[in-house]
Amino acid sequence: MEDNIFEETVDFNEDLYQKNISENDFKSKETDGIGDDFDANN
Repeated sequence: MEDNIFEETVDFNEDLYQKNISENDFKSKETDGIGDDFDANN
């Protein structure tokens, strides 16, 4: 039996990353701040 293993090369594109960050407002998500506690008591 053959394994279904796929290998893929992904290139990071800084311009697309910055465009995504600028077009999406991640600060209004309900997960904002999770894991940011000073004492890490999440």
